[in-house]
Amino acid sequence: MKKTSRSIPFVALQGVSAGMLLFSSATVLAQSAETLSVGAASQAQIQGASGVPVGQVYAPRAINYNGFFITPSITLGAGVNDNVDLVENGKRSSNFLTISPEVTVSIPYRDQRVDIGLRATTNLYGASGTQNTTTAELAATGTHPLDARNGLTWRAGLQRGADAARPTATGSTTDLWNQAVLGGVYRYGAQDALINLEGELGYQGRRYSNNRADTRTADFNALKAAGRVFYRVGPKTRLVGEYRVTGTNYINDLTPSLDNTDHKLLAGVDWDASDALSGRILAGYEIKNYKDSARSRYKGLTYEGGLTWKPIERTQFDLTASRSGTDAGAGVNTGTNGTGLGLAWTHQWRPWISSIASVGYGRSDYEGTSRTDDSKTVRLGVSYDFRRWLRLGANFEHLTSSTSNATAVPTVRAANYSRNLLYFTASMGL
Repeated sequence: MKKTSRSIPFVALQGVSAGMLLFSSATVLAQSAETLSVGAASQAQIQGASGVPVGQVYAPRAINYNGFFITPSITLGAGVNDNVDLVENGKRSSNFLTISPEVTVSIPYRDQRVDIGLRATTNLYGASGTQNTTTAELAATGTHPLDARNGLTWRAGLQRGADAARPTATGSTTDLWNQAVLGGVYRYGAQDALINLEGELGYQGRRYSNNRADTRTADFNALKAAGRVFYRVGPKTRLVGEYRVTGTNYINDLTPSLDNTDHKLLAGVDWDASDALSGRILAGYEIKNYKDSARSRYKGLTYEGGLTWKPIERTQFDLTASRSGTDAGAGVNTGTNGTGLGLAWTHQWRPWISSIASVGYGRSDYEGTSRTDDSKTVRLGVSYDFRRWLRLGANFEHLTSSTSNATAVPTVRAANYSRNLLYFTASMGL
């Protein structure tokens, strides 16, 4: 069977921050104790012009148990997927249901805190039992200011996850995996110092649990180390220099070997220039050396960054961009470089009504060949805080994927397909 190209993102070890968690939804565990203990102002009904209650800001209550702030919630979803197998021809459409309970625990102590979260998500497809999945995640983060100049942040997690359906024969099951992650950042330098230093270490290990004929060669361990220097050139502007190295070892390796060491040397700027504009942009040079010389190494431009613009109080635009070398996968003796670009617009129409519209573009170029894989995504969503404990949502997503000159790399299956998702959600808390 032809393989599907796999990119192994080092998701657990990209710039630790106190608020960064493994959870991918909008729920953030690292809230302040004040947010978790919902105040009277947040719980008050919002009145319409006629005096009739028209909504409440969604703010589930936390249970304060001896200084442990426990917040349980659940999200229910229902929708339609018009291409559950991600294929070009012979598409199957299916209704689906999603059930996702979650509990978060925040433990603040003086100026330190630890946040723990547990989430499970079950997706049930009416017409395609092979795509049914149950995923789960246990995540923890810690923020520990040691003194005015030293601080430590860390995170650890266990995940049961699933890849998107592979664009192979109709009826193929979703690839499932188990993953462990661990990472931490040590910071030195006062908040307003001229120079600040950071050191980062991290680990990510993934093992697939099914479809082993295709997935056994994708099991891997990865170790990462990074060092950063920040030089202040203004009250809210710092120049950044970074060296990052990631070593990836594939457990059941291929011939030629996919094992590699990736080096990045980056420089850029980190700023919060005003209440309206903030972000970080890094660019530099990357070299990905493979253990086996039969594989061509990747070298070239790399960049990553994001900008946030708030032209008015209720509107926010987020721009993200990245370019990096990736592992092409089985049977490919050349490296690839992946480019991503995204733009999202969030607007709060009322305190209880908000919307988001986003577009995304991804591109994978196979070095030394004429093959290119492209993907384009459009997402629209609206949420309505019906009550303080209830948020309703409606979402639409359109995805297209295309491959040019698939015969240039015949061992990687072409990915030509489109998919539409329409789904509705209800999130509930105490």
